[in-house]
Amino acid sequence: MNSLVETIRIGLLRSGLELKQFLRQRESVVFTLFFPVILLFIFGTVFKDTIAPGVTFSQYFVAGMIASGLVNTGFQQLAITIPMERDDGTLKRLRGTPMSVSSYFIGKALLVTFLMIIQTALLLFFGSVVFDLNLPTQANLWWNFTWLVLLGSACSTILGIAFSIVPKEWSWCISGGLTNCNYLAVF
Repeated sequence: MNSLVETIRIGLLRSGLELKQFLRQRESVVFTLFFPVILLFIFGTVFKDTIAPGVTFSQYFVAGMIASGLVNTGFQQLAITIPMERDDGTLKRLRGTPMSVSSYFIGKALLVTFLMIIQTALLLFFGSVVFDLNLPTQANLWWNFTWLVLLGSACSTILGIAFSIVPKEWSWCISGGLTNCNYLAVF
């Protein structure tokens, strides 16, 4: 029991380090957190049609950007950063510390969860303020939304970790577009 508590404690500390590393990479911050908001402004402004009775394109697009954010933040982020850390020797150095592998992945999973919460909050905020997005008013609808986002985040995190063994070099992830194949499932 004591080792489980220690693993979780170290995983929480690792998540703080992961967040600091993420925030120091400006490109990652912009493309992970603000790129979906920028796309929302562009396409929400251009397309003002009603897709179905009571559903505007902006409302439809916010939901799509949240789903795309789940895939991008969880799957793509991990499928690129884990091979990068493997290639530059970070994972080998971490194996020489008393930190368990579980703590490492707890840190990664908490980073993805935190980023997904921030990204979803930004999209919902700008969608409701700028594009009159109708947010749920009943607690059970918010509950459904929350558990679906958390489930999607967990699934994309697990898939990102699993997919991180595919590329032999992290440069394959970017130059070869290997991790962009996830968007085929979205479309």
